[in-house]
Amino acid sequence: MKKYRWQFWKKDTQTAKPQLSQLEQVMTHLLKRGSITTWQAITEYDITRLSAVIYRLKNEQGMAIDSNLVTTTNKKGSTKRFTVYTLNRG
Repeated sequence: MKKYRWQFWKKDTQTAKPQLSQLEQVMTHLLKRGSITTWQAITEYDITRLSAVIYRLKNEQGMAIDSNLVTTTNKKGSTKRFTVYTLNRG
């Protein structure tokens, strides 16, 4: 029987970059770009529960974030709805 050495949990401390929390990633994104969608959060940051992060940013950090429901039609003709979260700077 082969013996495997699984050491994926060990990080190389010399080359490892400090990782931002989901809260920090979304906050930085909003401050730089002004808005974020669930799809951006999934593809860019691997965050699948953006609404939970937005909730925490609003209630714990006091950020003014507006949510707008957008309805579009995709290439196949079906209607899709998603939310755009926008930082309210005013």
